[in-house]
Amino acid sequence: ALRRASQAAALLGMPKVSLSLQAAKAKEGDILAKLSKVQQASQSSKQQTRLNQQRSEWVEQAKKLAAEERRLENDLQDAATSLGLLPELAEERQKGEEAIADSWFQVAGVRQLLAQV
Repeated sequence: ALRRASQAAALLGMPKVSLSLQAAKAKEGDILAKLSKVQQASQSSKQQTRLNQQRSEWVEQAKKLAAEERRLENDLQDAATSLGLLPELAEERQKGEEAIADSWFQVAGVRQLLAQV
């Protein structure tokens, strides 16, 4: 039947179609594989964009918190000076700084563990 169709097409002056059904299916499979790769790349790009946006928001929030910390430290310093509590304030500040340093040390350890996973 296929042979008769191509003979009829030749008699009518129609160009021969060189793709067989098997070649067309192979081409379709190739196209679907490429489409799948493009879709995966698109999803990865979207996810990376979301992560970058989240990271930017966190950085902005960290900057705001650091500015508020400086303002509160200045207020505390002014209050301690006016009340004559500078020695106690220095001791409390040192304890706080040590606790912060310890927390960051622990965070760094967790990051190293995650990097190994």
